[in-house]
Amino acid sequence: MNNEILITGTDGFIGSYLKSYFLDNQYRVYGTVYNLREPNDYEVKIDFRKKQDFEKLPNKTFDIIIHTVGIVDQTVPKKLIMSVNAKGTKYICNWALKHKCKHFIFVSSVSAYGFKLLGENRSEKKTRRTFGILSLPYMKSKANAERYIEKSGLYYTILRLPPVLGKGDTYLSPAIIPKLLQGTFFFCGKKDRKFSTLNIKNLGPILTKIIQDDPYCEVFNCTDFEITWSELIEEYAKRLEIDLIKQYKPLLSCLKRWSDKQYLLILGFARFGCHYSNDKLINRYNFIPIYSWKDGIKEAVDGYKTKKEDWKKNSVLL
Repeated sequence: MNNEILITGTDGFIGSYLKSYFLDNQYRVYGTVYNLREPNDYEVKIDFRKKQDFEKLPNKTFDIIIHTVGIVDQTVPKKLIMSVNAKGTKYICNWALKHKCKHFIFVSSVSAYGFKLLGENRSEKKTRRTFGILSLPYMKSKANAERYIEKSGLYYTILRLPPVLGKGDTYLSPAIIPKLLQGTFFFCGKKDRKFSTLNIKNLGPILTKIIQDDPYCEVFNCTDFEITWSELIEEYAKRLEIDLIKQYKPLLSCLKRWSDKQYLLILGFARFGCHYSNDKLINRYNFIPIYSWKDGIKEAVDGYKTKKEDWKKNSVLL
């Protein structure tokens, strides 16, 4: 295996971290960016909706391709989500097959389970992937992307990630932190549900083990620790240095807040949990997490504070 690797979405949260990680581990990293910044060395700007854009990629064989591109914002049009997340995956698979990629790694999401992402003890074998009949566009796009990969003829690994913790987290922390700071955070239900974490810093070491092994053409829940929802929220409050005042909302409150995606996210996780067995990943690769989930929250909070301070400074300058 050579030390060259292609990572899609190196201008995004996960892709940018992976680029830094593999550069630090002596890889030459090629990447794709879109609109978060201009391309740097060994990067090209690609619109994943456009098949012809993939001709911009180097005309060479990569032993490893890590595909991270995906729209997470569920407020954007359904057509855009499907064209980037699903059809864009089909395009990069076709390119990878044409250029004889030896191992295609897809950074997917537990959203591929559809609404079954809410709950506890979800496993790769027992929990069926959504067919999109009663699922959100993002869920359907991830499930369809996985199907494209499985049918592509590539040797692959699919990693289903839970909400990821770390500096620059664009999903979980932006939903939790403002409500805690405003004193409007709430819980739902009497039982403290289980929650699966993934510190972004553990993803690189996991991928290193996967790359060093042969591709098994399998799907893995990619998580590191199992905690409870209360433990998660209490750690956020601790890092924010605020007192957590527990409020409770009934499940039916979702009917009045149906358009508030962050409200629904918190309500669902609190009431049903968000827990996925990682036994398959641990047994296959003998992986032991290096970084704790608490460190992930600390860096997420520190990053959020820094971003807010930068915004205030820029506002004054403007």
